[in-house]
Amino acid sequence: MLEKFLQSYFTSIGAFAWDKAREMTEKNKQFICTHSTQFHNLLITLYQNERSYFSLEFLEQKWFLKKDQLRNSYSQIQANFLAIKFPDVTSTEAKDQQNMIRTTSSQLAEFCSLRSQSIAIYQNLSKAAMNSSYERTCISIKLLLDLISKKLHGQMYESIKINLYDELNLLHSLLEASSSISTWEFAKASYALQRSHTVLVKWKPIFTNKSSGTFRSSIFSFGEKVSNPSSALYNWLEKMFKFLNSKTTFYFYESFSQSLTVDEMKQALSKMSYDFVSKSLAFMKKYDGNYLRLYLTNRLVDDTGEVAQIRHGYVIPPSSMYDENSYAFNGSPKFSSVLTLPQTIIQDEVMDQEILAKAYATLNNPHEKVNVHLLHEGKNTIFCALVDKNMSLIMSMKGVRSEKDTNVQSYFNDTLQQLRPRRIALIR
Repeated sequence: MLEKFLQSYFTSIGAFAWDKAREMTEKNKQFICTHSTQFHNLLITLYQNERSYFSLEFLEQKWFLKKDQLRNSYSQIQANFLAIKFPDVTSTEAKDQQNMIRTTSSQLAEFCSLRSQSIAIYQNLSKAAMNSSYERTCISIKLLLDLISKKLHGQMYESIKINLYDELNLLHSLLEASSSISTWEFAKASYALQRSHTVLVKWKPIFTNKSSGTFRSSIFSFGEKVSNPSSALYNWLEKMFKFLNSKTTFYFYESFSQSLTVDEMKQALSKMSYDFVSKSLAFMKKYDGNYLRLYLTNRLVDDTGEVAQIRHGYVIPPSSMYDENSYAFNGSPKFSSVLTLPQTIIQDEVMDQEILAKAYATLNNPHEKVNVHLLHEGKNTIFCALVDKNMSLIMSMKGVRSEKDTNVQSYFNDTLQQLRPRRIALIR
């Protein structure tokens, strides 16, 4: 009877069915308590912690609450699982039941340790800027994934192992996609997003039936919760996926255009949470724009010392090959155009290269605020804004305009806010 209960309990925890786990635990209270009241109480605390974990409550660092309350709770029940005391028994059956609880408690202690490490990863991410390197975080996730198979053994725990694998692989794939997009690795980013999508599709039927909710920006931390959703973690991971997917279709638009028909491309863009391409085209049509270009810095050298050629839209050489001093404009192009809208525009890039060189010459921290640079070219005005240290936007507008043009400023502010949220936790 105990084994059957434990199997159902872990299946419920692994399927995010915390209410079902609670009902089963309460229904079998008398039976469980005959072996260990402490074990029964710890099972209650565990499913309560699991619900809190997926609601992201541990990222609400309100000043009147302990910062690591949930993490400390997992650590405490981890210690308590290992310290369970049993009464003396004589029957073989009772001894077998105690041994099963002892073995299960040992495994649950390992599970609590894994959860504590997961919480630490999310807490670090909640403070990270979107332009941060996720290499160390990805290494931490990989190490944690390796620990799952080493620490959790037996068919009984298979559902919670799958739960952990899916969650951590999803997070790792999203971070890998973000890094790959910023380093212009089309194939790697696409595969990472596809892996993310596989888990999200699997989780969607489960979490869309739960109460939903969002976070709003808070001066204290990750955000202040509007409601108390058990699906908050899923919602955030899904929003991060949509954000990265939208960014990918913008950065690699010309690559996608080569493999999709016009109608297929329009259909794909219509599904994006933010359609950069359509919004940019609509803005230029409304406010007399000539063209928009997305530029990638050509700050790379190959083995011969020459500027490396970018295989358009797919990949650039690794960042270890960066020549950090090659921003200055000396007559040769230092920036490669990777997107031009409308695609039918044929326009000389000389003036673009000049304003880009000036913009990067004053580069400090492009994430602090939106700095728009301009250059007048006859009856046209060229505006430039840096997305990050690798990417920049150029827009040519008809007429002689000032740097305070409110429409242009508004476009760049909105676009860059979508491309580079200040912190990864504020993706929405």
